[in-house]
Amino acid sequence: LGVLAVLGLEVSSRRDPVTADKQTLFATLIGQAALAHERLNLEEEARHVAGLRQRDNLRATLLASIGHDLKTPLTGVVAAADALGQERAGSPVAATLQIEARKLRRVFDDLVEMARIEEGVLAVKWQAIDLIDAVAAAVHDLRSELMQHPIDLAVPPTLPLVEADPRMLHRILVNLLSNAVKFTFEGKIAIHVSLEHQDAGSEQADHNCGKIVLRFSVSDTGIGIPEDSFATIFEPFVQADGS
Repeated sequence: LGVLAVLGLEVSSRRDPVTADKQTLFATLIGQAALAHERLNLEEEARHVAGLRQRDNLRATLLASIGHDLKTPLTGVVAAADALGQERAGSPVAATLQIEARKLRRVFDDLVEMARIEEGVLAVKWQAIDLIDAVAAAVHDLRSELMQHPIDLAVPPTLPLVEADPRMLHRILVNLLSNAVKFTFEGKIAIHVSLEHQDAGSEQADHNCGKIVLRFSVSDTGIGIPEDSFATIFEPFVQADGS
């Protein structure tokens, strides 16, 4: 637990601050004081954990309620936006309405999935997936938002199939691309989606049973993330300053 406290004793004379016959009693008193201090710390941590648990339960309940109450009206909004876009093709207002409705739907879907994850009811369904098709599907779903951004797709055609949950992988790719678009100046820079594979080194290959290492990255030249936000950026609802 680290250092709880430091105790110093000083007397005006040169004799020992604690005589030999009282050292055992003095050590016992110090030990009891340390135990009491440690007990107070543990009680404080328990109250903090209980507060966090209560907050998490409230958040999960709120997310579940939002998912239940907003699903039908949001579906209607997205459908109406798509119908308006087809009816008034070329209208910038209709196009903006479609894009924003889809963004809202993605945020809603993320909230619902987060609630399912926290409740422990989200089951991963592993399937063999072609990553080229996965990237293409994510780009296709964001085609309206990506119109002002040149896309540089560096996806080797010889990549092997990988095991993943296709729905969750698609959500990850869409979120990464959408975030890159959000913080990238229009028409000035490319959004890079790259996949590369390399044979693991001999030592790593033995550890990983000879599996191939795949690296996927979505990069942009937007404002970036401050270094002091690196430690917390992946916590729920955390957003970096200035973003």
